[in-house]
Amino acid sequence: MQKHAATFLRLAALWLLAGALFKLLMGSPKDLPPSVLSFARGIELNADLTLRLAVAIELVIGVLALLRPKLAWLPITLQFIVFEAILLQMVLGGDASCGCFGSQITVPPQVMLGIDSVVLLCLLLSKPWHQAPAPSPGLPTVLVLLLCGAAPWLVIPPTVDVPIVLTNVSATPIDGPGHDQPLQAWSLPSPLPRYAELSPDKWVGQPVHATQLAIWTDPDQLPLDAHIVIYRTTCEHCQTHLEELALAPQPPMPYILLRIIEKGDSEENRLTHVMPEGIHLELPAAVEFVIETPWDVILEDWAITGATSSREE
Repeated sequence: MQKHAATFLRLAALWLLAGALFKLLMGSPKDLPPSVLSFARGIELNADLTLRLAVAIELVIGVLALLRPKLAWLPITLQFIVFEAILLQMVLGGDASCGCFGSQITVPPQVMLGIDSVVLLCLLLSKPWHQAPAPSPGLPTVLVLLLCGAAPWLVIPPTVDVPIVLTNVSATPIDGPGHDQPLQAWSLPSPLPRYAELSPDKWVGQPVHATQLAIWTDPDQLPLDAHIVIYRTTCEHCQTHLEELALAPQPPMPYILLRIIEKGDSEENRLTHVMPEGIHLELPAAVEFVIETPWDVILEDWAITGATSSREE
C-alpha cells in the first residue's frame, strides 16, 4: 500500500473537504461537538470564532493534502486522530448526529466513526512518512492556502452580538439640540444572520435593552419584572423543567416562555406539552440559536438580575 500513499492522502483530503464545505456553506456553531465548544469556552473563544477556526483548519489541511500530499501526511493524520477521539466521545454520550455535515444532514456518530476509522487505517497502512522528502510549497500553493484560511470569514455571514438600538421610542421628534431626528424604532436585524449565540450568563447586571435579548425581541414589549424561560419544544431537559414549573406555585412575576424554533419542529416531535401559564414569545425561525436549553432569566425593573442554566447533567 505504500506506493499508493499519495492516493490515500488525497482521498482522505476529499473526505475532509466535503465536511468542511458543508460547514462553510450551511453550518453553524450548534453543529460542533459539545467537547469542542466546551474546550473553546475554556480558552475564552466564542462559538462563532470557534466555527470559523475549525472550518479554516479543515480547509487548509484538506487543500494542502490535495496539492502537496507529501507535506500534509502528518497534519491530516493528526486531524483524523482528533476526529476519532471526538466521535468516540459522542458515541459514548449517545449523540444523535455528529454535525460533520452541518444541521442539514444527520449522520450518526457511529457511522462517521466507522468511516473515519477506515480512512485513518488506510493512511497509517500506506506509511506516508516513508515517502521522499517533499519540496517546499511554491507561492501559488501558499496563496491558495491563505485563501482557504480566510474563506470562513469571507463566506460565513457575520453574526449579530449587540442590540441595533438601545431603546424603542415613538416616532415623534424630541425637541432640543441633537434631537432633530427621531431614534430608530426596534426591529430585527436585516439581513438576518445564519446563526447567533446566546449567552444569558453575560446578561446579568445589564439593562435588558443592552443585552442580546434586545436583538431578537422588542424589549419595550416586556414587562418590568418577569421570569423568562428559554426553551425548545424538542428538548427533554426543557420538558422536565417546564413540567416542574407548571406544578410549582405561580411566582409573583409572570412567566415569559421564549421558544427557540428548530428546523423540523412539529407537533409530532413536540415534547413540551405541560407548561406554566405565561406570555408566549418566539425567536425568529430563520436563525439558528447557539445555546443549550433551558435557561431561566430573571428580569427585575427591566434589568437582568439572574440567569441560570436549568439543564440537567
